[in-house]
Amino acid sequence: MPKFTEYFEDAQAQMVYLLLKHQHDTDDANDADQWLVERFVNGREHGYTVHGMPLWGGSGSRYVSFSEYRNTDQIVVYPYWHETGSEQDYRTKTIWFPAGAFAEVAEWIGLYLTGKKVFTPDPEHPESKQGIWTDTE
Repeated sequence: MPKFTEYFEDAQAQMVYLLLKHQHDTDDANDADQWLVERFVNGREHGYTVHGMPLWGGSGSRYVSFSEYRNTDQIVVYPYWHETGSEQDYRTKTIWFPAGAFAEVAEWIGLYLTGKKVFTPDPEHPESKQGIWTDTE
């Protein structure tokens, strides 16, 4: 009898998703936030987009997409809605994590969705649109 073999193109994204789900479901700090999750496929990238929004309305709604990067085994995080990010967003805000860094990626995304990570443009070269991700706390 032949062996049954499963191959998931998005195995790393699935691991990050499961950690994020666990983090959200067990973190009291997220009681006021709702995270809506949808799958995305972009060529060889298969991953998830999470829309984090305050449960009671107001501002602070954020999107983040993540997947295994199409050219490497790294995990790529797009801190914007994957399908609407500009080329400038891609070049300046996209973050790559080492393969297997599931916990680190899930932690970063959780901080971003709750407003504890922000993109800070380089004050010395604002025209470059370059910057860094910083913690708000």
